[in-house]
Amino acid sequence: GLIYNNLSDLYLKQGSTIESNRYSQLAYKYANELSLTTIKALALLNQGEAKIKMGEFHEAEELLIACDNLMKTIGSDSYSKSIKRNLALAKSKIKGFGHYLRFLQEHEPELIKGKVSEINPLVKTYFYYLNEMQNPKKLRKLISRNAHINYKHLHEEEFHHNVLSMIALAENDYDQAQNELKLAIRHAGEVNNHYAIAVFYVLEVMCHFGLKDFEKARDFMQKARKLCEDNQYRYWLCKLDVLQLRLDLVSTDSPLRGILRQTMRMQKEWESYEYYQLNVELLQIRIQILVELKQDERAEELFGKYKTYLEEITADIPEDDRNNYLAVN
Repeated sequence: GLIYNNLSDLYLKQGSTIESNRYSQLAYKYANELSLTTIKALALLNQGEAKIKMGEFHEAEELLIACDNLMKTIGSDSYSKSIKRNLALAKSKIKGFGHYLRFLQEHEPELIKGKVSEINPLVKTYFYYLNEMQNPKKLRKLISRNAHINYKHLHEEEFHHNVLSMIALAENDYDQAQNELKLAIRHAGEVNNHYAIAVFYVLEVMCHFGLKDFEKARDFMQKARKLCEDNQYRYWLCKLDVLQLRLDLVSTDSPLRGILRQTMRMQKEWESYEYYQLNVELLQIRIQILVELKQDERAEELFGKYKTYLEEITADIPEDDRNNYLAVN
């Protein structure tokens, strides 16, 4: 069981989620036969991490909670930090912003007040939250207010430049976003993690799309899609599908009604995933197409549903965050 868990962890570090998941399931099987609680819990933790990378966030939550409950039966908090970190990641991508923020309020209340004592994977999720809230001003303020954080000393330059790249993307400064992304990749060194490379490629697609270099955007999309398909990164495959719709919209070869049908099909197929941020994008694309097709009544009706949806996914978050997000969208 221990050996299989180690193999699972090794594959996880490389972003090879399918192999990692297979070995963690074997680890659980052998540990379960001998009632080895700690090894069973570690297998569940590895499975949860793999499921996050695979975009199966509901399953990840269940596995991580089961891991936590197992450790509590022996009075141990050995995996507590890893469980919290991964639960924050899983919760941030499904249901709505409040699903994540309620969890953060319980475990890191000072962070919501803008106080960063260290950079760890749980803290990073809050930076990503502010980015997803499309609030670059608040994100810049969080960085400047915590000037005591020395990213170079902490070997977190890659994360720092990633955040600056996201800020630049939010401000539509695509040249700067690409420059920061290149610095992030340089600091990542010899990246040997398929997941990290796939995410870098997705960000490159977004940069080139913003720069209206659609050919390069398509090139990076092909590279990203191959990695995502090989390792079943479902969330990022869905994100690439949304970006493909946006590329189709700027192409004169793609009929609008065909793109509209694709958008509606995706919404239906992804309903159970509860990828709320991608749902927002799909609704925006649908409204845009209906306006272009001069179907004003349908567009207005859908816009009403869209506003209601935005209000639902921003429930239970700070008023300033909510007002900013609603204003932007």
